[in-house]
Amino acid sequence: MSSFFTFEPAEDDLYNSLRDGLTFSEDEKIIQSMFLKDDKKNIEHMWSLYEPYADKDFLQEVRKDFHPRFWEMYLGFSLIKQGVSLDQYNKRQGGPDLLILSGKLKVWLEAVAPTAGRSANAVPEIEFGVVRDVPDEQIKLRYCSVIDKKYKKYYLYTEKKIILEDDCYVIAVNGGAIPSASKEIDIPRIVRCVLPFGNEVIEINIDSLEVLDVHHQYQGASYNESGSLVSTNIFLNSKYDVISAILFSNVDALNYPNYPGNDFVLIHNPLAKNPLPRGLIKLGREYWVENSTLKLSNWMNH
Repeated sequence: MSSFFTFEPAEDDLYNSLRDGLTFSEDEKIIQSMFLKDDKKNIEHMWSLYEPYADKDFLQEVRKDFHPRFWEMYLGFSLIKQGVSLDQYNKRQGGPDLLILSGKLKVWLEAVAPTAGRSANAVPEIEFGVVRDVPDEQIKLRYCSVIDKKYKKYYLYTEKKIILEDDCYVIAVNGGAIPSASKEIDIPRIVRCVLPFGNEVIEINIDSLEVLDVHHQYQGASYNESGSLVSTNIFLNSKYDVISAILFSNVDALNYPNYPGNDFVLIHNPLAKNPLPRGLIKLGREYWVENSTLKLSNWMNH
């Protein structure tokens, strides 16, 4: 077994900090002290289980761009710990990051970790001491953008005969590199990217202060800075039926739960041509649509 951290030159600052024990920011120190985790040791443990499933360039790439590779490894590690069967398939032709085998069913997972972006639609950095609204729409636009990109990549995989007609395809999105993305409301933001749930509306009797009704506005699209509409009802569009589900997490190398996978949000595509079996991934929260109603199974700490 190889070591995750090597002493070869690395371009990524967080990789260097974790490897060399360099000084973290005050906020990172607080986070570490709260969870009492030895991140370097934990990451080496993750790697010890994930290494057989990683591509040959993994350790080289992680030194250049740490977070996306950490997300891929954490995803695989969490599934392995849960007892999900992964396949060590040949990645020389390219292909999605992970392959689950469940009987005769193949489930491909494509991991992606969007950044804050650089255009006018970029998610603004957090300014400590400054109070402002969470940039919900900008964050959703970042998620929708990478989902659409990975949706298109599906067809490259089918052209190469890597993904076959009856295989499931799951896009695994991580928001850990996006400022403010960890600040959520009752229906997770990733669900509101693929189903048309808008802001929560609470109706109150102003005389008695009794809550009369709680519901969500319909929101089928968001506007980007250029004024163009970006769909937020992807899972109601048959065009995207090749996506079986979206799996989401906000973890990063300094923020992850003690029970791996408790952070997962899995949302099934109601129009999927190859539906992902419910309960296949018993981690975190699992959402699906049944009779036009959003349903939830909570697998946390199971």
